[in-house]
Amino acid sequence: MGRGKALSKEEHWWIVGLADAGLLLHEIERRTGRARTSLRRVVAEERGPQTDTDTGKAGNAGRQADLSERETRLLVRAAATGAHTATELKSKYGCKASVRMVQRMLHDVYFLVW
Repeated sequence: MGRGKALSKEEHWWIVGLADAGLLLHEIERRTGRARTSLRRVVAEERGPQTDTDTGKAGNAGRQADLSERETRLLVRAAATGAHTATELKSKYGCKASVRMVQRMLHDVYFLVW
């Protein structure tokens, strides 16, 4: 696909102003007659790269882990030092995860025969 004519400085700052005013890219596209990709590029140049901390979201996206790293370490250490069942380990350390989840986690530990 070909390129349109280059943005003038006035258009550049007009786009930035509209974006700062809270207009969506679709609305800015309709008002300026420019492609959404060029608008996105202009806004990104001015704002810089955004991270999760800029938007106020948590650092880790996706589903929360059933077992925390600390719980995983405790369970692996206990399973390695003694002969316990997954049910015993779950009740002893008060894990909120299911017994099946504990079994699955211990099965994935390479130095345990589970």
